[in-house]
Amino acid sequence: MNNLFLFIIIYPFILVQAGTVQLIIENPCEAKKTFKSNIIYNDNLELSAGIATFDPLSKSNVSYIGDESGMNSIYHSPIGKEAIYQDKKNTVYAFGWCYSVNNIAPDMMPNETKLDLTIPLNTILWWFGSAISKNGEWIEYCKALSTQPNKIRKEMCSRFK
Repeated sequence: MNNLFLFIIIYPFILVQAGTVQLIIENPCEAKKTFKSNIIYNDNLELSAGIATFDPLSKSNVSYIGDESGMNSIYHSPIGKEAIYQDKKNTVYAFGWCYSVNNIAPDMMPNETKLDLTIPLNTILWWFGSAISKNGEWIEYCKALSTQPNKIRKEMCSRFK
């Protein structure tokens, strides 16, 4: 009888596993203001990186423009022409928000990237990065602002409102 009692109590917890999603949004100009959130999701859910980003962000006080399909601006980052930097060597830096899931940058929009909630931890990382074009050829994608030359970092950080 005691074994049946234990089975009835423990069985529901065996069926419902949960996965933790850690969301990190780097602030490229003020490291101390990086947003971090940990949320536990039921694995019966089909969860995308977009929803796992938008859900906690929408409940925070972090400024953003975007939705589950992508982020245009976070932390009042520049958008449009303000997000473009061109140097004197004919190199263009087009800045925007990039993301990775478990250290892999997917080639699809966040709302199309499904998380594996059967693993204990999924980490979604967002950073402000650039696509770089030199002499009209795109040579690099999602290079973090924090790794750019100091002159570019200072200029782009001055464009955050």
